[in-house]
Amino acid sequence: MSKATLYPRIYVHLPFAILAEKLKQVIQLKISPEIYFDADFLDAPDTSRLAMVSDALQDNSLGCTIHGPFMDLCPGAVDKQIRRISLKRYQSLMQIAGQFSPQVVVFHPGYDDLRYGENRELWLYNSLATWNTVLEDAEKYGLTLALENIFEKDPRLLAKLLKTVNSPRLTHCFDVGHYNIFADYPLNDWFNLLGEYITEIHLHDNHGGWDEHLALGEGSIDLPAVFAQLKERNLQPALVIENHQEEQVFLSLKRIENYLETVTLEHG
Repeated sequence: MSKATLYPRIYVHLPFAILAEKLKQVIQLKISPEIYFDADFLDAPDTSRLAMVSDALQDNSLGCTIHGPFMDLCPGAVDKQIRRISLKRYQSLMQIAGQFSPQVVVFHPGYDDLRYGENRELWLYNSLATWNTVLEDAEKYGLTLALENIFEKDPRLLAKLLKTVNSPRLTHCFDVGHYNIFADYPLNDWFNLLGEYITEIHLHDNHGGWDEHLALGEGSIDLPAVFAQLKERNLQPALVIENHQEEQVFLSLKRIENYLETVTLEHG
């Protein structure tokens, strides 16, 4: 197995069902997971399996991050019922996250110009109310949340949201794949605005057309430039391999060593 998995700040994205099914293999390979919980699981959580997985990770000194549900959810929606359901999903996820003591809990902010371009300030106003409520649970469970860039063309609205909330528990997850597809903002300028908030980075590759989730080095993303930003700014976020095929995960874990040579990660 690649020595890359020995870095405590490298994680592999795994839906909970797959993690539970392959738990023995995950432990043998010393892989720290980013655990994805979808809405169906939140409707009927398997408490015994949750406890089993949580105990196994802790017993084997494997940390984790958590990714919350995102399909159809929007914390800044104009429709208050959509906001209500979104908040309910987030709060249900927070109860589960509290059992795992994750380094970061990732959510999608739900903004895109096609839907909210003429209502940016209304979206921001509604989002502030939602996240301030979620942060009450974050404080209760001792969790750090991170909002992931999805369709954002530039980071300014997300930066305004994080700056206005002004809580160390609400941070940024920088997804390199989404940036490569949707953003038209220079990487250095993105880090100038959001670098101080970054607590997690999603690592995968694509060719700029759609979200292929390829192994590192298989697409067109300038990964050395991303790691150069980390080194220049002395940032040490959780690094999450986010591939959808097992063979691509192992290829990414092997190749990430080449990029890690340019940065210094904590080993605590």
